[in-house]
Amino acid sequence: MPPLEKFLFELHTFLKDLPAVAAQHPLEGARKLMKKDVAVPYSLPLPTEETNWKVSFEPPSDISLVGSWANKVCVKPKDGKKFGVDLAVEMPNVRASAHLLINTLTVQQALFQEKDYLNGRFFHKRAFYLATIAASIQKSKLGRKIDVYYESLQGDSRLTKLILTPKSDGPSESTTDFSKLNAKVCILPVLSPNSPISLHRLSPSHSNIRINSSSDPSNDEIKPSNHTPSPLYNNCLLQAVVPKPQLLAVHSLQNEVSSFSDALTLLRLWANQHGYSEGTKICVRGFEGAGPWWWSLLALLLNGEEARPGGPKSSKRKSVGKGLSSYQLFKAALEFLGASQRLYLLTPSNWFSAKHDFSKDPVFSKSAEGHRVSTFRRATDFPSY
Repeated sequence: MPPLEKFLFELHTFLKDLPAVAAQHPLEGARKLMKKDVAVPYSLPLPTEETNWKVSFEPPSDISLVGSWANKVCVKPKDGKKFGVDLAVEMPNVRASAHLLINTLTVQQALFQEKDYLNGRFFHKRAFYLATIAASIQKSKLGRKIDVYYESLQGDSRLTKLILTPKSDGPSESTTDFSKLNAKVCILPVLSPNSPISLHRLSPSHSNIRINSSSDPSNDEIKPSNHTPSPLYNNCLLQAVVPKPQLLAVHSLQNEVSSFSDALTLLRLWANQHGYSEGTKICVRGFEGAGPWWWSLLALLLNGEEARPGGPKSSKRKSVGKGLSSYQLFKAALEFLGASQRLYLLTPSNWFSAKHDFSKDPVFSKSAEGHRVSTFRRATDFPSY
């Protein structure tokens, strides 16, 4: 068995056997972890002493390999960066080990509540969950072989993940040393499919960062109509929902279209060469971690577009043939993006040089659950929250 697979099996067993941590105030939990030399990457707005909700930990209810590595569509990163092997760790909704006895009935304590989408509460609970895993790994035998550190996409602490890489001075004869692959394992805490957090609260127009003018800072009961929409915040929260559905969607496209994998590989290599990816040299900001964006573009071309709301059926974008070769599908993607005119994607100064004008003609697609979303829009159309 290859070293990386052995390490992932060992990590899976370790995570499943982690002990539970009782519910506690978020600042108290952070102080305890700090004594173990592990910081909790809380995002803004930070929890305060007046915070009336708690953080806790339970072993993951599910652990899955997700992302491009799992679907075998991973491409070599720019500038010698490591391959990312994403591991989705599902945070359970209910604390299975803790319960209250009330009138002989067992009432389970929940890790998440319905209103955790407000004011960063979910991100704080996620951060504590991630920090607890980091502390457990560091003090274990596993921690002797790997380095453990945080990494945040675009410096956004709401998107912090835990990175595991082999130690440079680790055991030379270790059967789990995958350093030759130039890869890193990324632990991503995700929500379960039956999470109490309602997805309709996460639309781009919804306001989930609410400033309380009352004397009680823990009161979130404020009418949302007086608040600015928080699309970037909402999108960050959605990132905790999509890894497994995206994995299945790509797998489905691979089975339906024989040329899909090669076309996606060509498109991502083209993106890397033109700076639309993460790297140490000049890159287009906003395309870090944009792997799902590229396969969703191909999915749009293959499945077609939903008709514009309120528009005629003729406004629906037709799909391309699923019998196209990988090069033909790749070329169709470039034509859609206006690459024939040397378009520098999504940069405001060059936006209107595109063959497709996203500002006047957004692209609508429909998810498997029936939600219609505007998949491709200008970032400048939204406030920076």
